[in-house]
Parts: sequence; structure tokens; C-alpha cells
Amino acid sequence: MIRTLTRTPTPTLIRIFELLKASMSKSKSKRKQNAFVFLLMLLAACAGAKLHGEPAELQTWVGTWRGVAIIENTAEPITEWSLRLTEKNRRLSGHISSVDGKFTRVKIKNVALNGYQLSFTFSFETSRGLQATQRHAAMRQGHKLLSLFSGREGGRAFRGKWEAKYEPSEPDTGRP
Repeated sequence: MIRTLTRTPTPTLIRIFELLKASMSKSKSKRKQNAFVFLLMLLAACAGAKLHGEPAELQTWVGTWRGVAIIENTAEPITEWSLRLTEKNRRLSGHISSVDGKFTRVKIKNVALNGYQLSFTFSFETSRGLQATQRHAAMRQGHKLLSLFSGREGGRAFRGKWEAKYEPSEPDTGRP
């Protein structure tokens, strides 16, 4: 099921669009055309992601997502992660943990929800004292979450895949 979000353009956006269109009609230079196309793509991309959501929609994400991650370019390529999502004030938040203890209850940041897609980032310090950061782009398919991620540990880049299954929410006890 595909849902489309429609948004009414604000008067400010309409005015910006009219000004850009007027400037394009006066001069047909390639540089201005490229700038116009880029601005339209940027506005379209920014309009899609939501930081807030409807409570019923957010509740379908709330709970624990647990599964196996496969990380390319590492000595230990397979690990298990657990993502705990909660909803407060119509926003998703949460923390992620590694079952093997590499990171525990690390708060996720930059959470954005767009229909069945979720994106977030998190950072932690590794056992070797290096800073690691990961960026996730996940898509939900029923009770499965499929995430492609990339990151850096120290100066080394890596990427991988994570497939998790949904476990309904339990009261948060403050423990992983």
C-alpha cells in the first residue's frame, strides 16, 4: 500500500517559485537552468521527511526491532542488534544496543519518518577508543525492518545491511 502525502504550498514557496520562473524567462543560460532544477529538487526532498507523525502511525513503529547485521570490511562481519523505539509528543526516539556489548543503549539521533521509511544516526566509542558513527536508512515491510547503513570507525569507512523483526513494546525498565 502506497500512501501519498499532499501538502499545500505556502505563499512564500509560491512567491519563490514565481520569482525563479520569472528570472528563468529573462535569461536562458544553462547555469540558471541548473540552479532552478537543483532548487526544485531540494524543495521536493525537504518536503517529504516528517519529524512529527500521527500517533496511530507512530505506534506501529514503537517497540523493539531485533536482528542480525552484516557489516562489510570488518574482522567480525556478523553481529546482532536491538533497536528500541518509543513515541513521545508525536516524535519517535529510542536507543540501539549490540548484543555482543560493543555498544549499549546508544541514543539514536536525526530520526526522520517518511511513510514506511525510517532514517537515523548514532555514534559511540569503540573498545579501541575510536569514534564510530552510523547512518541508517530503513524500510519497514510488515513486521520486518530492512536497513542499509554506512559509517566510519576512526578514519575507516564501512557499510552493511541489517534485517530485524518486530517485538511488541514492553514498559521501559531502563535496562537494555
